[in-house]
Amino acid sequence: MARRVPSYTGRTFPYWIDESNGHTNLRLVGRNLAVGAWAAPREFKGWSGIIDFYGSSREDPEEYPEGASLLRIPFEDGQQFPKGALDTALMFVQAHRKDGPVLFHCAAGLSRSASAAYAMLRVLDGLSHEDALERVQTENTDYPMQATLNSARGWVQRRRI
Repeated sequence: MARRVPSYTGRTFPYWIDESNGHTNLRLVGRNLAVGAWAAPREFKGWSGIIDFYGSSREDPEEYPEGASLLRIPFEDGQQFPKGALDTALMFVQAHRKDGPVLFHCAAGLSRSASAAYAMLRVLDGLSHEDALERVQTENTDYPMQATLNSARGWVQRRRI
């Protein structure tokens, strides 16, 4: 039975919803912002929007819950964000976050999705690099991958000029 994703109610972030296996790896990282692995979209209900960062090994979309808006961005693990991807994600988050949690997800919920959430936390919530990274990083400090995270950091810096 699917569980409803809780929204922000004064929790300390990251707030782990399910860290029991690598298939979900789901955590709230900010008010109505979540990061998770490939199974997170279908194992929980209540998403306002889902951003799927998928690689070449996943041509077909996963099953997504009804009612959630979906944005799919092709993007290989460990690479820089494609041109315009974070701008598109920003507009999507701005449009859907007010209605409930927006999920950033990729295969493991560690690099692509975490780096995108990091960028949104910096731009939309005004968090510092350290605070945003602390929210999206798991115990495995090898992630987010440096090329992907640095790409997100560069996008944040260009927006602030």
